[in-house]
Amino acid sequence: MYVLLVGGVSTGEDYSSYLTQRGIPSCKIDGITMKALDTADFISLLRDHNLDGMILTSSFAAAILKDVFDKNPDILENWKTKIFYAVGARSADILGNLVNIKSGFLNAEQLASHLVGKKLNLLYPHSNLCSPERFKSPNITIQGCVLYQTCENPLFEEKFKGVVNERGFPVAYVFFSPSNLKFVFEIIQKYKVITNEKVAALGKTTENSLISFGFTNIRRCTEPNARSLGDLLQDWLKYNLICYIRLE
Repeated sequence: MYVLLVGGVSTGEDYSSYLTQRGIPSCKIDGITMKALDTADFISLLRDHNLDGMILTSSFAAAILKDVFDKNPDILENWKTKIFYAVGARSADILGNLVNIKSGFLNAEQLASHLVGKKLNLLYPHSNLCSPERFKSPNITIQGCVLYQTCENPLFEEKFKGVVNERGFPVAYVFFSPSNLKFVFEIIQKYKVITNEKVAALGKTTENSLISFGFTNIRRCTEPNARSLGDLLQDWLKYNLICYIRLE
């Protein structure tokens, strides 16, 4: 018995290792891959002194930004006085004390609500699948910049079949992001093993995506991190885990 984590390229927590420490068998397969694009346009935007700050919704974007700062100290110096708004804590961890970051927003919707009523000109580096529109409000100007591509992992189905042949089908499926769900749902659905009782979302945005795919009984982490996922799974799978341990 195990839980399948459908995630992506991560610069953050090792969810599988953490769940193992809590006695929850799991397997993580990346549903997406991320490819950094040329940063010339991004660097040009970073030199715009009229910007008040930046929005970060991806630790991958934060890692690219840190690399730019490391290679261009003059740009970093200009951005030390500006404000950064980050979803989750990982972006703040990556950038450390280099800049002034307001983090801890659980999702993009919560951050968008926080920005309502403010008057700001913000830069938003994002993937090809994201849109700056969700952050716009009457007094907020968003300068979007596609910094990386989010693509389907071409090896997902092969890896999924390999895991199923070795361990059987998962008792639960945890989706880390809407893009993961978008790219792998049809693959998993072919096996007719995923049901309302077997899905969970790491965050609110992913929960909404699951609803759009027809799921109605969705479990969701209270926060998008490994500890919250561990708490959710421990309660949800308690009976099955006891059976699993006895069989072992």
